[in-house]
This record gives sequence, structure tokens and C-alpha cells, in this order.
Amino acid sequence: MTEYVQMTPAEFRAGLQSLAITQKAFAEMLGLNHRTVKVWALGEGAIPSYAAVILRLLVAGIIDAEDIEQVMSTPLTSGS
Repeated sequence: MTEYVQMTPAEFRAGLQSLAITQKAFAEMLGLNHRTVKVWALGEGAIPSYAAVILRLLVAGIIDAEDIEQVMSTPLTSGS
């Protein structure tokens, strides 16, 4: 299993820039307050692993914004 490598604020900002999306757009994509993403970008708070993984997958072209939108709009169902 591959060990997770913490994303730095500089890597986070570079990822957003390479995708030409704003911090606000990324926040909206994930259903977050834009101030939360700003805190990550400024290095004032740790970037959660889920956000880092999503950004890395977007940058790599493995997923796109439509994939995220589809997942975010799909209701969770119980296994029962």
C-alpha cells in the first residue's frame, strides 16, 4: 500500500493554478466554505487527505469536475 504524502500549501496552490480553478470554485466543488480552502492555501491549516487526493486526481486527469459533481449529488444509501 502506498503511504499518503501530506500536500503542502504550495503544491495545493499550484494544483489549483494548473487546473485554472479558483479556491472558491474548488470549495464549491467539494461543498465547503471558501474560507476553509483559503486557510489551506495560506498554510494556516492542514489540507485534509481527501481534498489532496481529489486535487491530485484532477491534476492527473484521472477524474474531472463532472465526476465530483456526480458523486456529491448521489445520496448515500445504507447497506440494509
